[in-house]
Amino acid sequence: MKQVLIVYATQTGNTKKLADAINGAAKEHEVTIMPVDEADPAKAGEYDVVFVGTPIHAGGLSAQAKEFLEGLPEGGDVTLAGFVTHSSSAFRPEGFRRGLETFDEVSKTKKIDCLGVFDCQGKLAPELHDFVKQNLGVSDEEFARIMAETDPHPDDADLKAAAEFAVMILNQVGRGRQPL
Repeated sequence: MKQVLIVYATQTGNTKKLADAINGAAKEHEVTIMPVDEADPAKAGEYDVVFVGTPIHAGGLSAQAKEFLEGLPEGGDVTLAGFVTHSSSAFRPEGFRRGLETFDEVSKTKKIDCLGVFDCQGKLAPELHDFVKQNLGVSDEEFARIMAETDPHPDDADLKAAAEFAVMILNQVGRGRQPL
């Protein structure tokens, strides 16, 4: 049985849905799940794997997730996996890719293993609609089309894929496989 920590930041509930799917996939293990701002990164080494979930905000990770990752202890005692939500159809893809790369950067800087990052389309927070629409410079009709693409996510297929990702990560932990 593995000790699993799942921490997440969420604004619209998208990332929490993924955290719950990962939790369900890890049901054979001892799981602790909580909002990232309630977690102590200094204790991450007490777990066999730490899943960190966050929405992508302005091309980067949420402030809470960044703070958690920056607080992780250096050295080989932490095995990390990430999961993120983003509104990629509302932004340029390179914006959310920068957020994904943060996990790799933290892994290298902290000298810890990051076994992978799952990403998923998510619903854009309603309070950001006007800001995003203005930045995109699109018509009301075009913005409505973009939002129609993001609103159903994460859907059942996304949640299933998140659970499969968790199983893949959990199967790697303790088997001496190389990080992805």
